[in-house]
Amino acid sequence: MSKVFHELEKEGIETEIVQLSEREIRGCIACYKCIENKDKRCAVKKDAANEYIEKLVAADGILLGSPVYFMDVTRK
Repeated sequence: MSKVFHELEKEGIETEIVQLSEREIRGCIACYKCIENKDKRCAVKKDAANEYIEKLVAADGILLGSPVYFMDVTRK
């Protein structure tokens, strides 16, 4: 990632690495409050999901990275 970030930063593009593994994110419970509230936020406030959603919404671009083992993206 550092090589990609270096090139982006040379062009004046702000970058940030966000490690999803550092904080707990629970799975969706299909309550549909996000659709009902129309606020692009999860109604469950017990994890870091909304902080990550805010970063996604504010970003102009997103690069996803994952280690590759046996020619496949890692999965939980």
